[in-house]
Amino acid sequence: FQGNLPLAERLVSSGADPTAQDHNARTPLFLASSLMSIANVGDGSLIEYLVLQGADIDARDSSGLTALGYAEVRGTEEYRQIADVLRSLGAKN
Repeated sequence: FQGNLPLAERLVSSGADPTAQDHNARTPLFLASSLMSIANVGDGSLIEYLVLQGADIDARDSSGLTALGYAEVRGTEEYRQIADVLRSLGAKN
């Protein structure tokens, strides 16, 4: 999903599963919110879109972290902004 909302919309409309997990149990929401910079996430519309499409905002990866937890651990200003977006959508740690 790489922070690209139009691409995410096309993928989901073509059948991509927004709840799918990789080998580390990371979902597209986790990747979009925890591995991307705020420059790629932008105003949070990609994160919001994935949640509206059924992504579990509190899903945990194989190390037990949620997207919010990862953003909080990172602690940079960009990740604080991502954490704020996640919290505004109801994420809990």
